[in-house]
Amino acid sequence: MTQESKQVKCAALVDSYYTIQETRKRLDLREQALCRDEIILATGDEEDRKVIGHIVDETETAYTINTATGEKTDVKKEREVPKADIRKVIRAKFKTVEEAQEALYRWPTGKRIADVSSPVFLRMEEDIKKELAGVLEEWPVWTGWLKEVKGVGPISACGMWAHIDIRIADSPSKLWHYAGHHVDEEGRLPHLEKGVKRSWNRRLQTIVWNCGESIVRTHGGYRELYDQFKQDELSHAKTTVKPEAEELAGMILAEEIGKYKTGSRIKDKAHGARILKELGELRPILCERTPGHIDRRARRRMRKVLLAHLWLQWRRMEGLPVRPVYIVAKDGQHAEIPVIMK
Repeated sequence: MTQESKQVKCAALVDSYYTIQETRKRLDLREQALCRDEIILATGDEEDRKVIGHIVDETETAYTINTATGEKTDVKKEREVPKADIRKVIRAKFKTVEEAQEALYRWPTGKRIADVSSPVFLRMEEDIKKELAGVLEEWPVWTGWLKEVKGVGPISACGMWAHIDIRIADSPSKLWHYAGHHVDEEGRLPHLEKGVKRSWNRRLQTIVWNCGESIVRTHGGYRELYDQFKQDELSHAKTTVKPEAEELAGMILAEEIGKYKTGSRIKDKAHGARILKELGELRPILCERTPGHIDRRARRRMRKVLLAHLWLQWRRMEGLPVRPVYIVAKDGQHAEIPVIMK
């Protein structure tokens, strides 16, 4: 099997994985929105440890739960569960299915897994991971480096291998652009516009973003780089912002402008326009970034360094020309970032 055919296979498997995962999540949400309560028992077999239904009564010593399901939820099929046997009670979040459907995609599921669909789809996801792990053993970048990097799994690695042509990406900036980690001519992050063809790969952008989220949940490795970037961003939280309503949105005022006090949060573009009107002149405005903004900037910087190191390692192994990976500090100084091996 040639390198190109392996990459095509990886792309198909990764796309299948994300399709299955998205389907599982939607079904999880739908099943969890069926307006039923859950009582988790402290003892018993795995299948018998959960009682699902509608809690119809509660006393000092027990819950009474109607376990009727489907179209016969109005049937009385009650079970009394002693509180002494209960480890956890999870209340239904919605009173009706219609209410649940309206809030379906805004409802954080946490670690809850639906009863019917999840086991099947989770097994399918695990099967794909196993197959990808076998294919990856033939990719020198994975076996020689990426496999040891904390937070990078077979899905992320295969996705990057499948969607990147390292021969075309002859500089880190080109790889950043293709992965959606560039800025446009006006200094803005990439965003979709109606009628305008995007210049980056959305799937690769998602893969790199997911990989970054996994890294942040680890300890050591590129997580330490993220911590370093976050401290750097915190020490430079105050910045001057161009007098444009769109640029001001989401920032915190670090100077008093008319009736708007220092520390005021600029909610949106319309709010920024009112502040500019109060300012009465076109000049940069001193603002402070929010904690969320600072965190997102640090994560993005960490992902860009990971991509640059991937570019460096991959091209070295392919025998292609490379250049050192530098980071530009706030004082304008350049510092080379060594590749993190674990």
